[in-house]
Amino acid sequence: MDIRKTITDSIRKAITVYRDLPSQIVPTLDIPQKAAFGDFSTNVAMVIASHTGLKPKDVAVNIKAGLEIPQEICYKVTVAGAGFINFYLSSETLHSALKDILLQSRDYGKNHTGGGKKILIEFVSANPTGPLTIAHARQAAVGDVLSNLFSACGFLVEKEYYLNDRGRQMRLLAESTRARYLELVGIPSAFPEDGYKGEYVKDIARSIEKEAGDKYKNVPENNALDFFREYAQRKILDIIKKDLADFGVVFTSWVSETELVNSGIVNKIKDVLEHKGYAYPKDGAWWFKSTVFGDDKDRVLVKSNGDMTYLLPDIAYHESKYKKGFQPLINIWGPDHHGYIPRLKAGVAALGHSASDLQIIIVQLTTLYRKGEQVSMSTRAGEFVSLRDLLCEVGRDASRYFLVMRKPEAHLDFDLDVAKKETNDNPVYYIQYAHARISSVLAKYKETAGDQIVAIDSGKIDLGLLAEPEELALIKYLMRYPDIVYDAAFMKSPHFLTDYLETLVAKFHNYYEKHRIINDDGALTRARIALIQAVQIVLRNGLTILGVDSPERM
Repeated sequence: MDIRKTITDSIRKAITVYRDLPSQIVPTLDIPQKAAFGDFSTNVAMVIASHTGLKPKDVAVNIKAGLEIPQEICYKVTVAGAGFINFYLSSETLHSALKDILLQSRDYGKNHTGGGKKILIEFVSANPTGPLTIAHARQAAVGDVLSNLFSACGFLVEKEYYLNDRGRQMRLLAESTRARYLELVGIPSAFPEDGYKGEYVKDIARSIEKEAGDKYKNVPENNALDFFREYAQRKILDIIKKDLADFGVVFTSWVSETELVNSGIVNKIKDVLEHKGYAYPKDGAWWFKSTVFGDDKDRVLVKSNGDMTYLLPDIAYHESKYKKGFQPLINIWGPDHHGYIPRLKAGVAALGHSASDLQIIIVQLTTLYRKGEQVSMSTRAGEFVSLRDLLCEVGRDASRYFLVMRKPEAHLDFDLDVAKKETNDNPVYYIQYAHARISSVLAKYKETAGDQIVAIDSGKIDLGLLAEPEELALIKYLMRYPDIVYDAAFMKSPHFLTDYLETLVAKFHNYYEKHRIINDDGALTRARIALIQAVQIVLRNGLTILGVDSPERM
């Protein structure tokens, strides 16, 4: 039974006595901060009062009188304060909810809100000019967890990586690789001023020298750059894919900007914009009338030298997303792209799409700390902390967890020393240890009782024996999990899930320390075994969405 829906449906029916209310008045349930105010609370009476001129408390009393909620669901409903209506769940409701968790198991927390609707989440999409950095790692973690959350909400999710594999940055990569190669074969060469100085470029150059010897030492630059670009890009892309796979991120599709341009689709989009009156020539270049759609100035689509800016292929790329039936589109970008949002939204609007269907999440940067000191990162000098570095130092589980434990729009401080600790200071360890502890208790029960775990639907478990305050509080918190999954997805806030799991584990440990799970009362033991099984189910399901392992032993 969906308790929240049962209560809100009853409220919705009760408020029909107030006619001509705005359609946006929909009763919602909040969870009071203090247990004394019930398990759920609604302020709908105050909202209605603001539209009717009636006193909120009078409206609340009237709504309460019209409620049709069986006592076995809520044993008490009260009106408090200025007009809040508070609901107190019965123990029968709590025990029924616990049984549902055990029966649903791996499906607990999932919902069908998406209805099989296709949704595309594009993330990372870094230029293939070097290994992924810690900034890309955070975008990868956020994007992958959001994908899992939307899948749990019934959407058909595809994950896409857009390769910006053309333009000036790719030329610089080719020039940098060629310069390092020429050094190896004894030909003095000036390194490009803004070139890529990382050790990985030297490694690629060594690979070329090993395979081809000095074959390219006398080849003129313009004739050689295509080779060096393609070779370096292929090697770097292999590194990126391997690092992402080891991080637990596998994309459904990879889209190449070069292939998009070569297909002719991009030029067709320019023609469409021109036909609609949104593209015009000026000073030898082609401009987009983005100001028509709220941008602060018009933007260049094609430069006077004939080179495309990033905007035109990006508009064409997003048009291809719409044509594939994805809605909405979610992009995850770094903070350096914030100013790009209005012009891209203008581009999709110019093609006849709703700009609101393009949802862009800006993921802020991450600062790493080791031994209390900030880890220095200088990309200009070719020195940076890569995703691979992070995986090697703290592992996949801690990396993924720490990178999503703050809201994406907030700067993240990542303490490497904490992430490696095997203590309760490390939230990943704290949660995984709770899962393993429950596994240990279940194994001990099977051993000492000489019996297998009793199935919840066998009729041999009396959940009514779970009456301790800590037990009831734990069940109530387990009941929140489906709402957390829903909110974390639709508010695009994976940190809701990490916050929830940490609180759940704290409640579990508090309960475990106060009450013996396996005791002399066989019936009570079976009930408590059922309760901690439910805790383990929620921990496992939550960790699965986060892409973090649920160990049986630690």
